[in-house]
Amino acid sequence: MSPPPVLRELQIQLSQIAEKKFTGKLLIESKALITGSITPQWSLYFCLGRVFWASDNLNRNRRVLHHLAQSCPQLKQRKFALRQGDNFDCVNYTLIFVLLQRKVLNKESFAIVIERVLQDILFDVIHHQHTKGDVHWTYEPYDPLDILKIAATPISSDLPLTNAAVEWANWRKIGLGPISPNHALVVKESSQLQATLGESTYQKLAIALDGRSNIRGIAKRMGKSPGELMQSLLPYIKRKLIGVRYLKDSADLVILSQGPGRGDRDVDRPPPIKESPDKERRRSKTVDSHGIVACIDDSPQICDTMTRIVQEAGYEIFCIQDSTRALTQLLERKPQLIFLDLIMPVANGYEICSQIRRIATFRDIPIVILTGSDGIIDRVRAKVVGANDFLGKPVEQNKINAVLERYLGAKNVHPSLAPQPYPGNA
Repeated sequence: MSPPPVLRELQIQLSQIAEKKFTGKLLIESKALITGSITPQWSLYFCLGRVFWASDNLNRNRRVLHHLAQSCPQLKQRKFALRQGDNFDCVNYTLIFVLLQRKVLNKESFAIVIERVLQDILFDVIHHQHTKGDVHWTYEPYDPLDILKIAATPISSDLPLTNAAVEWANWRKIGLGPISPNHALVVKESSQLQATLGESTYQKLAIALDGRSNIRGIAKRMGKSPGELMQSLLPYIKRKLIGVRYLKDSADLVILSQGPGRGDRDVDRPPPIKESPDKERRRSKTVDSHGIVACIDDSPQICDTMTRIVQEAGYEIFCIQDSTRALTQLLERKPQLIFLDLIMPVANGYEICSQIRRIATFRDIPIVILTGSDGIIDRVRAKVVGANDFLGKPVEQNKINAVLERYLGAKNVHPSLAPQPYPGNA
């Protein structure tokens, strides 16, 4: 069975964005005025064809607060201070990005918040088109270099879109029509509802339906999905014992300041460490060099070993242990050879290799996969995503030197460190 027209149109838009490796914002705007004079808008943000954030103009603060509370329950704050200079187009994305950098959120929780926000936004778009009508699609390109600095975890939109479509199908099957999970519920006829439900059940429900929480928030507190909650309450809504109303968004979560924030609520990134003059000169030399090597590996031991071997061979090297920052640092330093670990948290070597190959500057740069697993399936998959070579761990000096000679030439290699013949790909 083919997907409904609305879902099919959304799939086409996302597919075209992925194919064109679009970087920027997709603005989806309603053609109808819904809430007073406010025109609903949804924004999807992409980095090289992959979505990394989504937002809207009606529920953005409440939505982010809801998913932050689920993924990081120990975070009790409701206001955060950020520096004006750190701000991205979407200040709430800046917030969770800084929370990731400050390790308040771990990488897994960060990705979960992104996916859940995206799923909610996609559901709202589908819901709106089915119940209110058509939308405008507008593309706003961004500079990829600017976006790569903050797009920490680009994700595939396939799973959030699938989940949103399933959620919408269930919502529609229940017969909720124009009712949105962003609406609030309130008790309208307390005496009749109490007589129907009984004293104990009524009291619990009356506390939950306080008019200050949307349906998603109420469902979370009651341990149900929004669809399950609404299925149980729909008979009382139809009898007008429970009312449904528009809920204004929460207050802004972020206060922007010109300088560092103060107090416990401050989540500013720490100021950059000033480099020594010697280190700055070495860094400047590295940028101008024609023999720059990058090593992307989350292991400090591997990075130390690689640094020693590559420097002894006469080349410059920089190591990247945080895979989410790999593309930004690669663009800044522009290496001529990349060693890439296969197994890393959040983004593995296959995914990073594929992302690197999407950037025109790096389409022809040699990429050598480092891994402790030397199976034929891994080798084939590495080739599919664009890797040039495959090097097994543990890291050995003669093999690294052979790779340096193969891809960068051996002009700078000290005679005492001449590499052994490279065995090639088995």
